[in-house]
Amino acid sequence: MCQFTQTTPKYRQIMKARILLIALASAGLSSAAIVTYNVNYGPTSIGAADFTVSLPKFDPSLGALTGVSIVLDASTSGSTIVFDNEANVGGSVTLSVGTTVTATAPLITALVAVPLQIGSGTVTADNDGAPDFIGTDSIGVTTGSGSVSNTQTGSSGPILAAYTATLPLETFDVTINNLIAESFSSSGAYGPTQTTSGIFEGEVTVHYSYELTSVPEPSGLLSLGCLIGSGVCLRFRRKR
Repeated sequence: MCQFTQTTPKYRQIMKARILLIALASAGLSSAAIVTYNVNYGPTSIGAADFTVSLPKFDPSLGALTGVSIVLDASTSGSTIVFDNEANVGGSVTLSVGTTVTATAPLITALVAVPLQIGSGTVTADNDGAPDFIGTDSIGVTTGSGSVSNTQTGSSGPILAAYTATLPLETFDVTINNLIAESFSSSGAYGPTQTTSGIFEGEVTVHYSYELTSVPEPSGLLSLGCLIGSGVCLRFRRKR
């Protein structure tokens, strides 16, 4: 039941305006949310041809899309790299081998991830006069694995439009390509390296940030109910 004491018309107008503002604010609040989709790829041989994976576009029935974030996760294993020292002095050596994975999605900056198998150690001076990749003047990375990720985001009008579905269950494609990656660094030693290619695999994830479709909350409905009740009570008092 709504109860009111005797008030001036001006005060009643102020109170009705405040009640209206509170009710509208409570009933019309919007909330931010995120929906996520992902797809796995591989294992694939390093050096294999380009391929594509597909992910769902944003469903506009959920609300208004405000941002897109794409994550490329990549890991590698099975590659090898071996160094043979041809210098007449020994030295410390760091080696790495893996792959450069590039994922290309519509209107988003290309994602690049370079997972590597890494190893380090020391070698003696050249003791056999030939790059045979064996002995104490040689060192290699033949086991292990590496993982890395890269993220790109976008929120411009064209990007939001490109990732918003216009048809049921609509998807977009991500093209993935790769190249073998290797590196060598040393203090004093020098010589050739020998590599073999392993595999790579991973996951592509898309996060959609959006504003939920506004739905009046129970507190908002209660405020609106009090607003309506106040109007009825005030009108009843004026009639009396």
